[in-house]
Amino acid sequence: MKKYLLLVLLGICILFGVFFFALQSNSMTQIQTVDGVLSVRLADNPLEQTKGLSGATVAELQSQGAEGMLFVFGKAEERTFWMKEMNFDLDVVWILNGKIVSISENVQAPKNGEEPVRMYSGPIGADMVLELPAGGVKDHGLLIGQPLTIAK
Repeated sequence: MKKYLLLVLLGICILFGVFFFALQSNSMTQIQTVDGVLSVRLADNPLEQTKGLSGATVAELQSQGAEGMLFVFGKAEERTFWMKEMNFDLDVVWILNGKIVSISENVQAPKNGEEPVRMYSGPIGADMVLELPAGGVKDHGLLIGQPLTIAK
């Protein structure tokens, strides 16, 4: 009986592991801006969206050929993001229907013991959110009202 229970638990753990890794897409996409093209990691499932860039470094992003992360949601609604376990400051670009609707620049990563900063899309909904290392908005000439085209 104990061996059977152990095998069942082992099977469940294996299935959970396969499911967990299947949800981590780590895929990339391209964003066409007015000034050029951005290569970004894609967060298009709940697991990737929850983790985001927490724990990552700018060097890790660059080693993957990524300039940031694009969060893609199924529908437009007010969004809340926070800086839990972030190692670098961010610029956050709120996007609705392919157009930049708001920008939060130079959002500070928490220092030791600090409560992580929370960001809101405000009364405006967003169906995508782009996170870039701080300064990325200026580096890429991003402005409210600009259109963005996401590669499919």
